[in-house]
Amino acid sequence: MRILITGGNGFIGSHFVGQAVKAGHEVSVLSRKAQPVFAHGQEFQHLPGGYEALAAHPEWLNGVETVVHAAWSSVPKTATADMQGDVQANVIGTLKLLEMLKDAPSLKHLVFLSSGGAVYGAAGGEQSIREDHPLEPISAYGVGKLSAEKYCQLFSNETGVQLTIVRPSNPFGMGQISVGVLGVVSTFLVNAIQGNPSKIFGDGSVVRDYLHVSDLARFLCKTVECRKSGIYNCGSGIGTSINEVVEAVESALGRPLVVNRIPARAFDPPHIVLDNSQAKLNFGWTPEIPLKDGISALARELSSHAD
Repeated sequence: MRILITGGNGFIGSHFVGQAVKAGHEVSVLSRKAQPVFAHGQEFQHLPGGYEALAAHPEWLNGVETVVHAAWSSVPKTATADMQGDVQANVIGTLKLLEMLKDAPSLKHLVFLSSGGAVYGAAGGEQSIREDHPLEPISAYGVGKLSAEKYCQLFSNETGVQLTIVRPSNPFGMGQISVGVLGVVSTFLVNAIQGNPSKIFGDGSVVRDYLHVSDLARFLCKTVECRKSGIYNCGSGIGTSINEVVEAVESALGRPLVVNRIPARAFDPPHIVLDNSQAKLNFGWTPEIPLKDGISALARELSSHAD
């Protein structure tokens, strides 16, 4: 199968590309980054540039059956700091992509990488969140992701192209350190290895669902290969507080972390754990790497690079 992925040299995208090529797919990567942040060592076609480059080269879409839209330039903190810039780069960017895809002659399937940690908002309670949970994002990042979901649905309704929306939880793993704003697991590890303190917003009781990026990449491969329409959460289904992440990092490194506790942020939901039963039922997927094992492996890798 021929696949085009936007953001394929980013953190999540590069892990997906590595697995997709290994599975025998022909992959084209639309990315401004010349090299994948996770060095998977697989052969792929690099299409340099962003949406403007794709508009200038419509032939890049010839023969493409599936587009995986993983490009997104912000995280909750940066999206809140520059809402207009976030909308322009990511929501309008998605619209530009969808307009170009209307003329893609062989396109059958669109996969959009949304956010299970942001589109549901504060959610409420401590129950796992299903895909049909009310959508009430409390961050600019979540509003942007939800807006892009809706535009992708409009595109699918208008064109008949199948649409799969993937809502991942909080991915972590190798390659995240190469991105400007790190996830909490990588942040704690890198800071500890470098001898720097880490910030904890609030009392550390915020609960998240952490998923190893290789498990997420494997699920994305299954969505491409199975080509099932719908919205699917992709998470571990297990809640872990920030304080528990600190303990796991300390255990992996064999020493205590230095932390600075600062006031909580308004855009951080207190409890987000995803119900992944639909992913398991429809794709036969299940996460394989427990958080503690993933943290230990990442700690070993980062420590070896620091030596």
